[in-house]
Amino acid sequence: MGKTFKNIHASSFGKFDGLSDKIPQWIRANGGQYSKDISKNLTHMITTKEAFKDNVEAGNLKNQDPFGRKRKGVKAGTAVSRYHIYTDEEARVTYNATLVRLMQGKSCKERYVVRVYESNREPHVYATHLEYSRIGKQQSQLLTPLKADRDFAVTAFKETFKDKTGKEWEGRLDDILPEGKRDTDGKILPPHQNWFYYEDQAGLLSNFLRGVDAPDGDGMVTVKQDYLDASLQGIEHESAQDGNGERPGSDEPIIYTI
Repeated sequence: MGKTFKNIHASSFGKFDGLSDKIPQWIRANGGQYSKDISKNLTHMITTKEAFKDNVEAGNLKNQDPFGRKRKGVKAGTAVSRYHIYTDEEARVTYNATLVRLMQGKSCKERYVVRVYESNREPHVYATHLEYSRIGKQQSQLLTPLKADRDFAVTAFKETFKDKTGKEWEGRLDDILPEGKRDTDGKILPPHQNWFYYEDQAGLLSNFLRGVDAPDGDGMVTVKQDYLDASLQGIEHESAQDGNGERPGSDEPIIYTI
């Protein structure tokens, strides 16, 4: 394994004509880190000229949320009026998932919401969007360009779902719990550091109407502790920061266009 990219933490987006899977392999094979998520930890961004024009020049990678809803003191995102949440009518599946996890020593939760958006106009284009929130913190990002094709956007959605929950999207309702994440000593990590779980809104409503596991005041089903130990386990979502709460070094990644 080479060390040419040992100080590089890269991500990529756009269509690379069959090279999308090879980019992460090349970077890791040369000692670098690759992440599909866009974060402050990135040092390099690899993209195409088309994706660069559609996203970076429009400011979508500079702390702007293109799908942000209008609220007091904040304008709606630039894409809100042009897209809607995508539903596969044939499969009767809506690509909209809320993933939650209890925080350490608290009754509150942290939450991811991942969605695929479809343009209102035809020919349809797609985008996958991820939002993270907890008390005192909220952030969001595009996982694909705004003009991605459907397969690319759906794949990004499914990969993110599995990365956060440990389960395939297709198995989200099968009641099979994923094996808990473990530390370097083989011990299962505590719930606040392990998998998120899928909050099935349709299932919550159905259970509530049937009088089963009634939701608490936060819209969350009460879960037994043994289940928490087994499956409510995920990954830390904190960026590397210095003593002032800022990422050391440059605040902007280097962006390469192909």
